Amino acid sequence: MRKYISLCLLAVGLATNVTAQYVDGTAATKEIQESFANTYEDWDEMRVEIGSNMYIQPDIVIQGNTYKNRPTAFGVAVNYLHGFAVSKKKPLFLTTGFGMRYGMYNEKLEPVIYEYTGIAREKFKLFTLEVPVNIGYRFNKPDSDWSAMLYTGIYMRLHLFGKLEEEDGSGYGIGINIFDKNELQPTFERFQCGWQFGCDVQYRKFVFGWKYGIDFNKIWIDTRSFTSTFNVGYRF
Repeated sequence: MRKYISLCLLAVGLATNVTAQYVDGTAATKEIQESFANTYEDWDEMRVEIGSNMYIQPDIVIQGNTYKNRPTAFGVAVNYLHGFAVSKKKPLFLTTGFGMRYGMYNEKLEPVIYEYTGIAREKFKLFTLEVPVNIGYRFNKPDSDWSAMLYTGIYMRLHLFGKLEEEDGSGYGIGINIFDKNELQPTFERFQCGWQFGCDVQYRKFVFGWKYGIDFNKIWIDTRSFTSTFNVGYRF
């Protein structure tokens, strides 16, 4: 009789233990499945950006007529970012990382400019290493997979390679390294920094966003650039 009682107690104990594990497992699963967009933990992200760089240059004045000089380069970038949770109770994050950016434009100049300068087409290529440092606040929607983060900060750019090509009306052209003193005087600036702001919308681990940047220093003589990009990323 005692043997059967012991076996029953053992069975009840095992059942209780299994039930507790199931409950704990359910809670743990629920915690794991909690929206990634609402956690206050550090995160990593890989993102791709597509956008443009507008180079603001002095206007060209020919025989009293003014022509805007605003070449715009198409750009694509691949970035790695890490978000540091500043607080465990507030969704405030410090973000930094690094990325590689490639930009280029191929612009046909107006006939009157060609007649005056002899340049009919201008091509420009620039390969850049970029490091951002941002502070952002994320707006979480309770019990939702969605969130949005507004951020602002600075970026630092190191231009690794740049080439400028100019062609005449017949298609004959020359190409120069914009950082080589033997080919261009004055040369373009290797280092630039600027201010940026943007917004990211996050759904679970996927991020979509837009940002705008303004250079602090000029890249060449009286030339300053403004950057506008759209991005898509994955956080892990």
